[in-house]
Order: sequence, then C-alpha cells, then structure tokens
Amino acid sequence: MADNLSFEELRKIAFRHLEGKIKVYSGSTKLVHPDPYWLKEELAEILSRLKNNQASYEIFDFLSAYYSVIFELETGKQFFVDSLIYNESTKILARLISFCHEYPVRAKVL
Repeated sequence: MADNLSFEELRKIAFRHLEGKIKVYSGSTKLVHPDPYWLKEELAEILSRLKNNQASYEIFDFLSAYYSVIFELETGKQFFVDSLIYNESTKILARLISFCHEYPVRAKVL
C-alpha cells in the first residue's frame, strides 16, 4: 500500500492546478472574489485527477491544503496547518488547526 500524500504535497498539487487557471479566470495572478461554484468545480477536477492517478490521501488533508492555497492566492499570505497566528485585534496567539472547507476561506484555530 502506498503512503498517503502529505498536506504539503497536496498543497503543491492544488497550487500548480490553480496557478494556471487563475490567469484565465481573473486575468491576474491573484484571486479576487472568486465564484464559490468555480472553486468547487476546480476542487472536483483536482480530486478527479488524484483518483485517476490512484493517489492515496486523507480527504481532510486535501481540503485543508486546497483552501490554504485559495487563501494564499487571495491574500498573498501563506499559512500552513500548525502555524502560530497572532491576532492583533484580540492580542491572542493561536495555532491554526485547519482551514474551513468552504468559501470564503476561514481558519480554525486552537
């Protein structure tokens, strides 16, 4: 049995896929108010490719990786699961545990 793809590997796959598509979609290298249905279509396309390649992965890792990429393409900021995040307004240091699996992208923190 093959090892599962890691969060980082899944993130690279999602980034490569979306990087080429956003120029067509938005006319730039940054996502600005993407259509949630378009995001779901792209998500399904990546999942289909992974299935066709018989890739082994945890769906939770894939979804967190995918929405991590969406967040980066919108904001220019990279956050990874287990990142420490300091919220200026609340003065709280928190650990990012996952990205919500919906749009708009939000992080779940601990």
